[in-house]
Amino acid sequence: MKNVKYYFWDYLLYDFAGVEERLSALAAQGWYLDKIGAMLWKFRKGEPRAVTYAVTYVPEASEFNASPTKGQRELETYCEEAGWTKVADWFQMQIYATEQPSPLPLETDEKLRLITIHRSMRKNYLPSSILLAVIGVMLLIMQGSNLLSPPSYAGATLRSTYLVGVLDALLLLMMSGVNLGGYYFWYRKSGEQVERGGGCARASFYRGFNKAALTALLILMIYWLGSMLAGSDLGMAVYIVGYMAVISLLTFLLKKIQRGLKRFGLSRGMNIFLTLLADLVLAFVFIGILIYVVLKTGLLF
Repeated sequence: MKNVKYYFWDYLLYDFAGVEERLSALAAQGWYLDKIGAMLWKFRKGEPRAVTYAVTYVPEASEFNASPTKGQRELETYCEEAGWTKVADWFQMQIYATEQPSPLPLETDEKLRLITIHRSMRKNYLPSSILLAVIGVMLLIMQGSNLLSPPSYAGATLRSTYLVGVLDALLLLMMSGVNLGGYYFWYRKSGEQVERGGGCARASFYRGFNKAALTALLILMIYWLGSMLAGSDLGMAVYIVGYMAVISLLTFLLKKIQRGLKRFGLSRGMNIFLTLLADLVLAFVFIGILIYVVLKTGLLF
């Protein structure tokens, strides 16, 4: 029987309640969180047990820190005394678990929880979401201009590429807009509930939309590759698949490099600098190799 399972984790960073409930449900089925990846979370098989998970946040935490921050160490000490065991951390999110039937809650002040979450989101989630929105706008302008005023040499395949590019940019913009707008709506609603003495709001609204958008994106990519193959443009199809493979390999290697650098005890700034440097060098090398192979074999001609 397979003892390892990977889940595509589509929860957003501030959705602590969704993460807690999902992890507890998986534990009841005998699946326990083992490692957190960029998009896939790894689970190992065990005996089904009733496990309570709790999510809290440390705003100064970072994947580039060589060691846990003072806040993380203090939190871990407090949690151990209260019977909680740290399972993993995901950016600023800290995940704890316990099998106690009535455990002491990690969060008792909902107003402080909301403030801490917002500080964490301002450090990680919000800047990256805004950057994705800016990239979406740039792609929409570039692909839209090509679609409206295509170059004279553009054939049917290239025109369909521009169209797919416009649709991809629109999907990216929609996802960024929904996720950003959804967070601010959640933050405002949570603030209102906390002021009335309640807790933070639920944040599950985004998952259905994101799944639909990602499905649409996958369909567009399949259509794009299919149209190139149907148009006898095998070389371009091979190039696109090779490019996507290079990006996947680069992402995997950078994650390994980032984790390896942490073992040297370097500062956060130095880890960020070396990771970015490795990103530039590896991207230059891999894309250079791909272009060399394409030109050497004449796939695009």
